[in-house]
This record gives sequence, C-alpha cells and structure tokens, in this order.
Amino acid sequence: MILRISGLNGDRSSDLLATAAAAPEPLHPIKLDGLTVVDDPVFIDTLKSEANLPQGIGAAIAAFY
Repeated sequence: MILRISGLNGDRSSDLLATAAAAPEPLHPIKLDGLTVVDDPVFIDTLKSEANLPQGIGAAIAAFY
C-alpha cells in the first residue's frame, strides 16, 4: 500500500519517502521524572529551583512535604 499525499505542488510522496530515509539515528532512552512526589527524591529541590514560579512559592509548597 502506498500512501500518496498531494499538495499545492503536486505529488509529494517521493519527498516524504526521501525525508524518512534520511531520518536521524534512533532515539536513546532517558531518565524520566518520578510520577509522584514519593517516587521523585529530587522533587523538592527541583520545585524550589523552578524559574517559572514566583519567588518563594516553590519553598512554600515544599514546606508542606
């Protein structure tokens, strides 16, 4: 089965195949954050250093843990 996608410039399926053939190397696994506070031993430190929170909010939330 061949998927053909056409746009304003006509048949683009060959462009898509060329792009897929030139794909970068496979992805490598990364370490994910814990799903909950209990699973994430650095949650409090991370929360305190979040740049997108107003100053003091991260520390105030951390006080509850």
